[in-house]
Amino acid sequence: MMAIYLTGGSRIEDAKRLSAQFSEKSQGYRLCSPDTILKTLSDKTEEDTFVESGEGNLYKFSINAGLSGLLLDGMLECGQIDVAAKHTFDYDNQFIPTEKYDSKYSYKKAFGYFSGIAQVDGLPFYIEGRDGNANVKLGQADTLRRAFEAAESRGVRFGRGRMDCGSYAREVVDITSRHCDLFYIRAMMCDSLRGRIHAIPDSEWAEAEINSHKCSLASIPFEAFFPERGYCLVVQRTTCEDGQADLLDGIHVYRCILTNDTLSGEREIVEFYNQRASTERCFDCMTGDFGWGCLPCSEMKANTVFMILTAFVHNFYRHFLGLVAGTAFGLETTSRVKRFVFSFISVPFKWVNCGSRRMLRLYTPNHAYMKLQV
Repeated sequence: MMAIYLTGGSRIEDAKRLSAQFSEKSQGYRLCSPDTILKTLSDKTEEDTFVESGEGNLYKFSINAGLSGLLLDGMLECGQIDVAAKHTFDYDNQFIPTEKYDSKYSYKKAFGYFSGIAQVDGLPFYIEGRDGNANVKLGQADTLRRAFEAAESRGVRFGRGRMDCGSYAREVVDITSRHCDLFYIRAMMCDSLRGRIHAIPDSEWAEAEINSHKCSLASIPFEAFFPERGYCLVVQRTTCEDGQADLLDGIHVYRCILTNDTLSGEREIVEFYNQRASTERCFDCMTGDFGWGCLPCSEMKANTVFMILTAFVHNFYRHFLGLVAGTAFGLETTSRVKRFVFSFISVPFKWVNCGSRRMLRLYTPNHAYMKLQV
């Protein structure tokens, strides 16, 4: 799978295209066939779990604790996680459009899966498959518990956690507060919250400029979940520019962040929460570069195995970029695979006899390759 996706391939079938090149020119290194890869994915599956909603409907979840643990072990082995430090936890449900026989029609107006993905410092470390029509809040507390326990069993600790409004639920807030020192969760607007925001005096709004956008910031106590814990809401108010303002006053758009961080300033909290956009970039990379846009299997549980293993390839790729970033290869830690292929993979070479050895000769003026010879 590394050979496929780190040479510019986009699907499992590309192994057939690469197989002849590898077997003829790489000193006996062989690629297995696409059928062998698919069979291996199926062999690594675990039985589906069914979760019942409050209305009595059953939804299918694909939980693969063994491979998720392997994903974490790989990150620890590469030094991408420092057990002596506290890390940032991000969680989101990512819709993966696909028309497999067990995919469900989602409110996204397409068939697919609504996978739950946890990240540590921007790298995916825990993935669960979910039916495409499952509510994002359904079973999310249990998913988070499994992700936290998998990480903490390996000594990984979390200082701060960020989530979107799909995690705005009492049980999710509770479990997140138990495993993260500080949390930041986008709050969903409701009538009672709008009333409290409307009651904020003008004198308590502080003007600020965040990411070149002017806004006003204020904070109010949060008492809907666990009033005894002293949580608060940081409210951001921006002037509507496209005519689609919140119904509160018809002029401004309001966004709220639920947090237990009472020491940081309101601006600092908003800026830190906005950094979770990096998780979306990770999803774009997985979709465009590592096969999530073309799932290969017909069952969700096998596709979950595929997503976990390609996340392993992605994390290894990020580790490798960390080793060569800033060198003559022209790669950075954020380089996409296309740039990696043009800079590193697409190099003419041939095997030559040198005494009693066969050596790989590269035809390139880039001397940075000499540092990578083993």
